[in-house]
Amino acid sequence: MEYRQRSTGRVTPREATPPQTQPAAQIGTTTSRKASRSLSNRTLAIIGGVVLLVIAGLVAYQMLGAGTSVDKSKYQAVFLDNGHLYFGKLHGWSGNSPELTDVYYFQPSQQSSNDSDETDSSAGSQKLIKLGEEIHKPTDKIILNKDAVLFIENLEDDGQVVEAIKKDKESE
Repeated sequence: MEYRQRSTGRVTPREATPPQTQPAAQIGTTTSRKASRSLSNRTLAIIGGVVLLVIAGLVAYQMLGAGTSVDKSKYQAVFLDNGHLYFGKLHGWSGNSPELTDVYYFQPSQQSSNDSDETDSSAGSQKLIKLGEEIHKPTDKIILNKDAVLFIENLEDDGQVVEAIKKDKESE
């Protein structure tokens, strides 16, 4: 029981009235809803932040060229979507205008009419040509359209193509 003092100075007993509250069933529900909302908002914010960091990292990785596997100390084979294949030193692949220098390509050898019966599929049936030896004398550089490049391969120094390039350079 709670006692209340009247303005007359007398203290009279009075039933204690509970403070106005929500029913017990609603108290837990409201609190847990608020907690779950703030938890889900926090979770979404954390997930969003992580996703943004991953995207920013991937963009930076590509822009800095760290995602490329072009070994600048080696020759590369560059395969284009039009079927052409070029060999050379690839520069600036991570930029907007990659270039291929010291360029070579295969040209099928012309067979004479007396050995047309023979089918030779060996590397001897193709001739490695240095870019710039053509009739129009292009410079020894190709500026590539990245969208036209199917794939790039780094070439080993002991491969037949690189050995042929080295032999050609020695004869110059």
